[in-house]
Amino acid sequence: MEMIHEFLVAALSADALVRTGGEGSLRQFQEQDLPLFLLSLSSELANDDKPLESRGLADQGSIASNSWLIFLGGKVIAKVASIDIPLKQWPQLFKSLLSNMTDQASPATLKQSTLETLGYVCEEISHDDLEQDEANSVLLAIVYGTLQFETNTQVHLAAMKALLHALDIAHVTFDDETHRNYIMKMVLETAIMSHEAEIMHAACECLVSIVSMYYEVLDLHIGGICRHTSHAINGNQESVALQAVDFWSSICHVEIQEFENRHPHSDIIKRALPHLVPMLLETLLKQDQGRLSMAARTCLDLIKTTVGADMVPFVTTFVQAKKITEPHWTSREAATYALASILERFARL
Repeated sequence: MEMIHEFLVAALSADALVRTGGEGSLRQFQEQDLPLFLLSLSSELANDDKPLESRGLADQGSIASNSWLIFLGGKVIAKVASIDIPLKQWPQLFKSLLSNMTDQASPATLKQSTLETLGYVCEEISHDDLEQDEANSVLLAIVYGTLQFETNTQVHLAAMKALLHALDIAHVTFDDETHRNYIMKMVLETAIMSHEAEIMHAACECLVSIVSMYYEVLDLHIGGICRHTSHAINGNQESVALQAVDFWSSICHVEIQEFENRHPHSDIIKRALPHLVPMLLETLLKQDQGRLSMAARTCLDLIKTTVGADMVPFVTTFVQAKKITEPHWTSREAATYALASILERFARL
């Protein structure tokens, strides 16, 4: 186990020759015996008697040269952090990870591994375990991964995935209007403007999670949300469209529950009806995307439960436009389903 300590110290040397030798020894150790390498790394990270410099090398990503090692290294750090962070025994962790993101000289692989590690750490800890400055460092590091000057798509993707896991620690941030607006703007712009389906999907997942955690602030962003979901549902990426529909279904679930508990809510679904119902009804015509069409039907049923008769004018307009007697079978089926949904609802009243 002492061997890796020597290699890590050498890899931190200011002497280029010593540093190169240390990095080479770490790579060789990794290639020759990966299980022992990871076990030794875990031991070094967990040993409070070791110098902070050698323990910090791993969380700075110096050994992150392939995706599997990044994953395992991040998991090791997260497991150690889940013990040390609540005990306030690793105060420099988040500052160190943040410095990886703010340093312009940091390579993309280091930024990616840093963000993935942050995501794993956030999975392991509670917001109660963090000081506010630590939570701020986490969110700031993620923001740096989404800035326009960051052109690496894997870094962008890692940032959105990290945000998904970091939302639980963002309560104070979401209470601040300026910070909340920035995060919502970042997520919505990523969901709309990204050219990568996987990144758009991750941003949509963040929005779905925000519904359950921060529903009360969503009504302030309803315009941007409507634009985003319309873009996603009308796009050509089914997985992204499914997440966008799931977003509205999640809002329905929240508002139905609030109504059943006799709690006031923001009536987001009712306010979004002119945009939402026609869009979902049009989605019923996409028979080549069976999962999306089914998700739209489920969401329409939830809207019906949420707002009742308020959705009727938008359904009747759709039925009149598509006409049940129209020759194309997809239009007839969609119009028939829309009409049946009204009849079924009010047959029970």
